[in-house]
Amino acid sequence: MSQHFGLDCSSNNEHPMNIVAIEACLRALGGGGQPFVIVKVNEGNYYTNEFAQSDIAAYKAAGFAVGGYLMDAGKSDPASEEAMYNRIAAGVPQFDDDELPDGMNTQQYIQHLNGLIAQHPAVQYLNQSEASSGYNQSIGLWLAEYNNQPGVTSRPCLIHQYTGTGTIPGLSGQFDLNYFAGSEQQFDATFAVPPSPIPIPAAKVSSMVCDRPGGGIYTARPDGTVDAFGAPFFGSMSGHPLNGPIVGICATASGQGYWLVGADGGIFAFGDAGF
Repeated sequence: MSQHFGLDCSSNNEHPMNIVAIEACLRALGGGGQPFVIVKVNEGNYYTNEFAQSDIAAYKAAGFAVGGYLMDAGKSDPASEEAMYNRIAAGVPQFDDDELPDGMNTQQYIQHLNGLIAQHPAVQYLNQSEASSGYNQSIGLWLAEYNNQPGVTSRPCLIHQYTGTGTIPGLSGQFDLNYFAGSEQQFDATFAVPPSPIPIPAAKVSSMVCDRPGGGIYTARPDGTVDAFGAPFFGSMSGHPLNGPIVGICATASGQGYWLVGADGGIFAFGDAGF
């Protein structure tokens, strides 16, 4: 069974990054599973990662599941931190990295972080001490527990950062390597991965046929192609993206239109067919 391995990156990593080498390494670790990356976007309300947008775009293009992280700073206003993240990475799944209390004690920092979570619930990056000290884990825990044993942790978590000194063949420097410890459904939800499209059979596999009132017949193919024999043609779904294969065709009583029906319940109307 394939698994998901990933890394988090910031401007501290060598740029430009050899994403081909990173993908090869992470896919090998995961037995072919989709790799993921969490890119640093901003720190508090005073710093933005100059590589954030280009890294996010490059990793998406390479097929990674992509998130961004906001490194919280205790002396920064949560609303302004969140606004800075959204200016750089709006729409990119957000993670909160909780490492900079700026002199706050535990309860003060927890209260501050609750203010950040109120702005936007996010998976929380916590070390072992924080995870056991009452910190709000919001919608999930990203646990830093460096034991070089992916998924073996002292407490349940969604993501396990199992080393801060990982290496990747072909790249210099060290990397924070992560293992996704949740379910496949949680992976998709965490990284907003779109569902896999329903495969549409090749047009030659099968066809549907209906008689036309007044003469002629229509045939429909799973890819949405309509062929008219001795009957007027009113259009088809050929070349359009479908959520499921076409499984039926029905002509209108007038013979001046028809409906196509998809396996997912979609209905497509042509000619005088009403929707």
